[in-house]
Amino acid sequence: MRQEPVRSWTAEQLRSDDLPKKDLINFLQDNAAHSFLNEHRLLENIKNVAKTSKKKQLVDTITSCLSAKGLTPRRRRKM
Repeated sequence: MRQEPVRSWTAEQLRSDDLPKKDLINFLQDNAAHSFLNEHRLLENIKNVAKTSKKKQLVDTITSCLSAKGLTPRRRRKM
């Protein structure tokens, strides 16, 4: 049985400026299904995604991913 990834942030922490976008992107790239990442344009290098994504967009993506069970841990490819 597959173990669900644990979200290590509260809703307040997600909205705060203390949590970098790169951490959110890293969480998604490590845990979300490839099709989900492709749909939300999160398959690129973390730096490129961080430049083009807004924090609110990433928070909404994490929320929808967790609620839709769109998470499937996968191996990160090296870039």
